[in-house]
Amino acid sequence: MVIAETLSEIDFCKLVDDAQKGNTLAIEALIQHYEPDMKKMTWFIRMPHEDSMQSLKLMLLELIQSTATPT
Repeated sequence: MVIAETLSEIDFCKLVDDAQKGNTLAIEALIQHYEPDMKKMTWFIRMPHEDSMQSLKLMLLELIQSTATPT
């Protein structure tokens, strides 16, 4: 799933909702959406670039899962 540079608020909320429901395409799209910002953040984390990217992606996934409403 390719995601545009900018998303409308409605599209973003739908993407987050789908990701919280376990939709792997939505999760990948969210990671892709935030990846440029995460790459910038890696400059401030004192660990190898790959490790810091992995940590940021994991934190994003944990945040998505922790805010999911139980079904």
